[in-house]
Amino acid sequence: MTPRLKAAFATVFMIAHGTNHAIRSQRYHYIRYRGGGEGLYDTAPSVSPPLLGAPATH
Repeated sequence: MTPRLKAAFATVFMIAHGTNHAIRSQRYHYIRYRGGGEGLYDTAPSVSPPLLGAPATH
């Protein structure tokens, strides 16, 4: 993890819904889907595409 991402995830929340898991910080949202897909999203208003991977079909 880069220092920038490490700082962004200094305060995080872990979320589980069934077999989907997520980690959410104030700005970023990382999701690991039950099918093995994953996505890292920058939730800043000006950024829309995922930073890592693409969501798997649920």
